[in-house]
Amino acid sequence: MDYPALLHYEPSSAVDGPLLQLRTQSQSRKLDKFEGESYAVSPVTVIAEKNGRLQWVKTNVYLWNRDALEDWTLTRRRSIIQHSMTTER
Repeated sequence: MDYPALLHYEPSSAVDGPLLQLRTQSQSRKLDKFEGESYAVSPVTVIAEKNGRLQWVKTNVYLWNRDALEDWTLTRRRSIIQHSMTTER
């Protein structure tokens, strides 16, 4: 099975997708742990629609780190995130 990954390309490149708003640092840590070393957090500015209006939003994306050799299986990711949810509250 293939998994989607965002790649660094050109500054003007575009990708469609949901914009998630994490509400706590704990949520950010859990997502970082879930993504692991296979992805690097990178700041970006995106155009988002809110209340029918477009606006610029500064946020972060996870860019795929092609050089990471970490095991990336869905079963492993589910195990990591479930463990995080039960141990970090």
